[in-house]
Amino acid sequence: MARFGWIDTFLGILAPNLTSAFSVFFMRQTIKSMPIDLIDAARIDGAGEIRIVLTIIAPLLKGITATIALILFIDSWNDFLWPVIIINSQRLRTIPVGIAFFKDPYYISFGPLMAATSIATVPMIVIYLFLQRFVIKGIATTGLKF
Repeated sequence: MARFGWIDTFLGILAPNLTSAFSVFFMRQTIKSMPIDLIDAARIDGAGEIRIVLTIIAPLLKGITATIALILFIDSWNDFLWPVIIINSQRLRTIPVGIAFFKDPYYISFGPLMAATSIATVPMIVIYLFLQRFVIKGIATTGLKF
């Protein structure tokens, strides 16, 4: 990160969380489980590879993509160790790091700590409510042939 100049930047915080091995595996398994007959039928109808991907495969991946986006968002939102390592300034401090500063070595004020923790969950709940129908669709179609 230092070679890229990403120390103490938003890009330095987000770069490691843009993808994961789980999301690559999950997407691969979903694409692999799609019936080849759909693709063969599109080829017989004269569709090229790009059109097959854009009109057949991509619409079937909406639920899985939303599920992966939600998992990556929650993972990066709750990340504590990486922001502590990469951030030097107070202006880029993430919510989990900020919540950690609520405690004093000798005293913990539980009221403000619980209030901050409750407020920190609001964006995750809003994102989940927005993506809920896609997540349910992705879970419902897992293991089924399209």
